[in-house]
Amino acid sequence: MKKGRKVFVLGLDAVPPSLLETLKGEMPNLRKILETSEYGPLESTHPPITCPAWTTMVTGKDPGELGIYGFRNRVGPGYDHLKIVSSRDVHVPAVWDFLSQKGKEVIVVAVPPGYPPKPVNGYFVSCFLTPGHNNVFTYPDSFKEELLDISPLYKFDVENFRSSEKERILEEIYTLTEQHFKIVQHLLKTKTWDFFMFTEIATDRLHHGFWKYFDPSHPKHDPNSKFRNAIPDYYRQLDVLMGKIFELLDEQTSIFIVSDHGSKAIHGGIAINEFLIEEGFLVLKEQVVKEKAFVEPISMVSACLPAGNQNHTVSVSPEMIDWQRTRAWGEGGYYARVFINKKGREPQGIVRDSEFESLKFKLKEKLEAIPDENGKRLATKVLFPEELYPRIIGLPPDLMIYFDDLNWRAIGTIGYPSIYVSENDTGPDDSNHSQNGIFAFRNKGVRAKKVENLKIHQVAQKILENL
Repeated sequence: MKKGRKVFVLGLDAVPPSLLETLKGEMPNLRKILETSEYGPLESTHPPITCPAWTTMVTGKDPGELGIYGFRNRVGPGYDHLKIVSSRDVHVPAVWDFLSQKGKEVIVVAVPPGYPPKPVNGYFVSCFLTPGHNNVFTYPDSFKEELLDISPLYKFDVENFRSSEKERILEEIYTLTEQHFKIVQHLLKTKTWDFFMFTEIATDRLHHGFWKYFDPSHPKHDPNSKFRNAIPDYYRQLDVLMGKIFELLDEQTSIFIVSDHGSKAIHGGIAINEFLIEEGFLVLKEQVVKEKAFVEPISMVSACLPAGNQNHTVSVSPEMIDWQRTRAWGEGGYYARVFINKKGREPQGIVRDSEFESLKFKLKEKLEAIPDENGKRLATKVLFPEELYPRIIGLPPDLMIYFDDLNWRAIGTIGYPSIYVSENDTGPDDSNHSQNGIFAFRNKGVRAKKVENLKIHQVAQKILENL
């Protein structure tokens, strides 16, 4: 601990290095920071998903040690034991916990998973997971009234950001960002602190809604759309807001600018459960097989997903599956998770220990061999948790699948004419997550240079080294 030192961390969700390289010429405040910083790509977690990634960044622990493998996690051996992650699922100290114990004053704003808020030696405002204003979303609870006095219509997230209502989404993105930065400015001006971390989720929502208008490589790119400048225009305004923040920080304050993962064009989707059905690994009950193409969408167990374009698709629920003949089933998302119906672990498991490893490698071989709809091989990676994590807590998937290196999304619903899907089954979506986020570190005593091979779990230690 270094007396009198301060650290400010600005988190920009889902920003890839390529985006900043493209736009930094139009962002003078950001460019000024980057030109005086250690700056480079930041390799995210496996999987590169918001909740495990931010948690790894602030704890130094990987998803295996955290037991957090995505936005929803399996919390029991049952077939429907999936739960949305919350701050209660983080059982190791974050940097702000350590600093609070040492008597440092901290402020944390909207860092996922930040709901419900945790006690700190300072102030804590919860994240996009917050259900609404009627819930406790600040620590101390008394700060809630102060926050709502400044911003009475304070928003936690963009509602239904996977939607065709582009004007409404863009308006909410700007409102969300302006409200967040207004609160951050208030805290910087009125509170004392040694460590301050703020994460903006609106950048992620912007990419999901408008990436195809920005990226010429996107298969649905429309250069003539009225939204063609939505992303550059937003980042120019974001730069203005960032400049107002930086003006409130003195030269002795260390500044980190980071993202949890990147973004890239989504080229399509692979219906993982359709594939498992076709290959005979997943068996549905007879009546469901006959009727599935005519069933209206239903919500997955423990998740409320919008219908989107699922006119004749259905989410797979445990009651639909013949578990006595099913060896594996899958979950969709940015990446696919496949679980093996293991005897002694699952309630109706049939795969014996002696068959388990061979089945894993058989699935890996078949999944990595899936071509695109034109027969061209995809650069699909199938990963095993035990190869990624030295220590494993909880119930990770048995296989983790990055379809075409995350250029394709995993689709969990069924009822499609083939395994190839052109849209996300949770609603219109332009981008998937990519492995590399951004990292910049400015400190008066640090020489500006490009850094390589930096991993997200190293950020926590770098923060503590500067306090």
